Amino acid sequence: MANQGDLISVTGNSSVNEWQPAQVALLAHWPSDILKGGLANNPSKSYFSEPAMTDSRVDPAEINWPSATVEQLIHLLHVPYLRQHALSHLCQKRESCEELAVLLWHSSKGVSILVEEVKSTAWKLFSRSFTITEFTRACQAITLLQCLASQRETKLVFLTTKVTDALHLFLVDMNCEEHTLFLRNASLRVMAALLEADDPAVPHAIDHFLEKNLIALFLRSMEYGDLHSQWTATFIVSKILMHEEGLSYISTEAEPFFKVIRAYAAVVESMGNAPPIHLLDNIIQTYLRMLEVQRARDALQNHLPWKLWTPMFAEAVAHEAETAQKLQLLLCTISQIQWGGVAPSNDFLQALSSRHHMIA
Repeated sequence: MANQGDLISVTGNSSVNEWQPAQVALLAHWPSDILKGGLANNPSKSYFSEPAMTDSRVDPAEINWPSATVEQLIHLLHVPYLRQHALSHLCQKRESCEELAVLLWHSSKGVSILVEEVKSTAWKLFSRSFTITEFTRACQAITLLQCLASQRETKLVFLTTKVTDALHLFLVDMNCEEHTLFLRNASLRVMAALLEADDPAVPHAIDHFLEKNLIALFLRSMEYGDLHSQWTATFIVSKILMHEEGLSYISTEAEPFFKVIRAYAAVVESMGNAPPIHLLDNIIQTYLRMLEVQRARDALQNHLPWKLWTPMFAEAVAHEAETAQKLQLLLCTISQIQWGGVAPSNDFLQALSSRHHMIA
């Protein structure tokens, strides 16, 4: 069987869509239960010819896709006209194959092919010239990239690539068309996956987001995105602010701070009569975290969303004791600062700090 290192290159002068039949001789070596119709018994036949010679191509229907291994499917990412099928079946195996992320990462150019699928669709999306097939392939590629971002073994090395540079293209375009929203939400889920769990890679992810100024795109999604992108972007920004690097981001200059305040206010104001408790708890906890910064203690007197003071929100959290306590603490603290003119004590600030460490 051809080595993965012998397969087509996606760097330099080679494109992921280049066709090199002499380098891709995979299917003829597969077991007969994978290839139907006796194709595996005729290894002399060329199943990977030039694109113009379509009569010698393997019909995707001839392949028993459910029986293909993850390694074989990753190999077939290199075959342009079989890539869509390979992507689809790899996505189906992401729950059953715990090693999928590691196998993808260590494959020859597998991740590069996924990134190329994302980038090519992103540019076509801007000109509204993409096809449904291209959209589907981009969605599947992003799903597989999320596997890499979620796994402890690949999370840190994921950050050393330029994968997020491709994904943030979908965060720049705030168009509200269905396809754009779907790709934006999928990209945000990849970013959120980098911050999930207690993992040594999380601080590196936060540094990466701040260094690339991706937090500005997350804030835009909070302000102008649909409900799903608001939720995911809020989770990301809140996780960032729970770390010292994130808190420093809003405490050094006024502009970043007020962008954060405006974005959180937009999310709160967009909530209806039954705000999602998990999201509301996340927002309240982040406001409490901000109170550790002097600028926030001064500004939140006038910039805390009015909805947080309404009986509607109090009723919404009435059956969630911990969230209700956090909301009461937030409102009482703002009232103390606003009308009492008394700065929070050191004990209070320490209490806030201990609270945020519990959920960071």
